[in-house]
Amino acid sequence: MDTLGARTLLLSRQEFIDSILQLQPQVAAFDCDGTLWSGDSGERFFDWEISQGIVPVEVGEAMRARYVEYKAGKVTEDEMCGEMVTMHKGMTESVMMQAASDFMSSAFPGKIFVEMQELVSRLHDNGCEVWAVSSSNEWLIRAGMKSFGIAEERILATKIELEDGIITDRLVRIPSGPG
Repeated sequence: MDTLGARTLLLSRQEFIDSILQLQPQVAAFDCDGTLWSGDSGERFFDWEISQGIVPVEVGEAMRARYVEYKAGKVTEDEMCGEMVTMHKGMTESVMMQAASDFMSSAFPGKIFVEMQELVSRLHDNGCEVWAVSSSNEWLIRAGMKSFGIAEERILATKIELEDGIITDRLVRIPSGPG
């Protein structure tokens, strides 16, 4: 482990936050899974929404089979992330926003890193432009960012085109991979 890594392990929460703030960043971008909160929120939401019957049973069964293929390396991450959004074709965005909010409040409590919440809040207070980036669906990330005060227009997540509030199968973006 390098010296900075070893020193970072020994920092208190306040020292960690202060070490970032002293850099006076003007822009900060955070990945969500493993950085702002523990675990893979997209995977957990996918399982939860199928279990809750948010999507039709046939869609859920087909997508669970597809996810097994993904875990076996037969489907790329970009393909899987895209399909985990396009599987909602024909549903309303308002239904998905409500589902994402319900998930964050009922199935995700305790997963958010308090230190990161405080850091993001302090960055906001210092005039830093804060962004959230995730390959998970935009509805989930929008719901999660309410806990961090990150505005919807500063979220880069897997996004789908809408027609009159109805979800299509046309992807706008999938922020995935290195960088």
